[in-house]
Amino acid sequence: MWISSKFLELFNISKEAVESQREELGILRLENSSLKTQLANTQANFNWLTTRVNVLEVERAQLIERVYGIKTIVPEIARQPQIPIQFQSDLFEDMGEKNAKLLGLPTYQSPFENAPN
Repeated sequence: MWISSKFLELFNISKEAVESQREELGILRLENSSLKTQLANTQANFNWLTTRVNVLEVERAQLIERVYGIKTIVPEIARQPQIPIQFQSDLFEDMGEKNAKLLGLPTYQSPFENAPN
């Protein structure tokens, strides 16, 4: 069986190409690890700030009540749970009503879907 040399050239990989891909992979792994560290620090700072703001709001409400005798509603910053979305084969696949409700997104359920037949 005869195979064209042009066809075989398609499968040749140069050493330089492999080395450049390895260097790029190393750089991307380094960036990934530094971004993970930065994300952890940012999340820790955000958690501290939300806790501190919530405490300040409670203290403010207590002071207003003590000085003026007015009870006020205390707003609270709450972090929504992170729910991972698993994309199947298509980026634009419907996530479904259940996942939309969990993420706090609006749902567009038809009134005829739950109607008895």
